[in-house]
Amino acid sequence: MGTSVYIVWIIGVGGLMWLMRAPLEKILRKHKISFLIAGLVLTVLQSLLAAYPNTFSPNNFSLFSNMIPDLFTFVPWLFAWFVLTIFVRFKKIEIFAMVGLQGIFFEGVWMLWKNPWYAIYLLPNAFFYIVMIYPSVLSLNKQGRDIPKWLRYFIGFAIPIILGVAGVILRESLGLPDYPMPQIWGS
Repeated sequence: MGTSVYIVWIIGVGGLMWLMRAPLEKILRKHKISFLIAGLVLTVLQSLLAAYPNTFSPNNFSLFSNMIPDLFTFVPWLFAWFVLTIFVRFKKIEIFAMVGLQGIFFEGVWMLWKNPWYAIYLLPNAFFYIVMIYPSVLSLNKQGRDIPKWLRYFIGFAIPIILGVAGVILRESLGLPDYPMPQIWGS
């Protein structure tokens, strides 16, 4: 993903949502826009934004084929958060922290084994994921029940990752395309 995508998504979209968080929260709750619907809208927007640069590459990939990998990963991940917030009461900051860590995990945890300093490189991914789930969190009304912190953190971190990875495995088993690698500088 290019730097411009991070800038547009984190600073542009995320900054706008942060500045407009109070009215956005009122709109989401007044119109009873669910956690899942808000998250799906942002997932599709994120996928469009991330897929857009590859769409006009010399290899001429279609916009939809560039979105397939994101949708197979993010939709199960988002669904896991949707179900978790029904049954478990999370604080907003807990969701943001776990989502940020999941963003680092999904985008390159394997690099941390080579060099822990890669965490600095992966930090924007944490904010990328937080922006994606931000409206969903704003739409939450107090639901779920309180459970011990250690259990809340464990299931809040593990279950969305398990479903996200399951989505990737499903995509692979169906033979659907992975992220295309355009050759921008010639063949």
